[in-house]
Amino acid sequence: MVVTKGEEEKDFSHQLAKCPDKLATPLEQGGGKTIWFPSHPASLDEKLHSSMIYALTGIERGGKSFYTNRPPAMRRCIEKNGSDTVTCSNIHPIEKILGDSGPDAFYDKFFNQYVMPVRNPMTLFPAYLNEKGVKYHGLVGQLSEDVWMDERDKQFRNFMNDWIRMFKTWRDTSYTKAMYLAREEIMEISGGVKVLQRLSNILKEAGFPVVLDEDIICVWKHIIGQEKVEQHRRNKGHDYGSYVPGYVSYQKTYILDAISELMNDFNDDKELVQILRGYIREIKETM
Repeated sequence: MVVTKGEEEKDFSHQLAKCPDKLATPLEQGGGKTIWFPSHPASLDEKLHSSMIYALTGIERGGKSFYTNRPPAMRRCIEKNGSDTVTCSNIHPIEKILGDSGPDAFYDKFFNQYVMPVRNPMTLFPAYLNEKGVKYHGLVGQLSEDVWMDERDKQFRNFMNDWIRMFKTWRDTSYTKAMYLAREEIMEISGGVKVLQRLSNILKEAGFPVVLDEDIICVWKHIIGQEKVEQHRRNKGHDYGSYVPGYVSYQKTYILDAISELMNDFNDDKELVQILRGYIREIKETM
């Protein structure tokens, strides 16, 4: 029998109603090998990354950034006090720190597979510019539309080149891809639960404690929930809703062509090709 998307979401909604107010913490303790979590900035919110890993493993501050230093306790996600770093985010372009030549310099300390958060470049670009404004320029809320259009036109090609280079850079490392964590999928009930289940399996393979499979849906409810889903839909995949960041015609065409070329370059990566096809479909719907 074929289960429709509507029926699947109805079943998930029924299960969500049974979730407790507090998540159960994995009983097992002990660490595994830290997993790289590379992405273009703003692909996955830092708070969501941290809360996701904590909810799945019960390890507080399990999701960390490669660029955060707390000397002498932690540097480059490697801690001296014995506490666990589950996932280590690394934004693109990869910065060389103290002469290190990228992630291969840490191959013996990290899990041999990486998890890459990804996002449609059409919504990623404004989110990236907005994140920079908040972090470094005191911006509150959404960039004004005039500023968005000005910065969009100034930085568009550089942004697209960096986004494409991210996939190629990590493909050329000694690590293999474990999965892509698509923001668009995790922001929907059925897709989000499936993504978290895959991520949980990878965390377990790397040696970390994880919640029971039947609790994954409640993890999704606690870190995402229906309110964020509705906001995601209302804002058409964007982080803010004061206006929908637009593109001129040639920029949309450029994005579509760049995604198509990326699909050709990664034609043996069925998971990525499927995600990119979805991005093409979403962009064409705005044309």
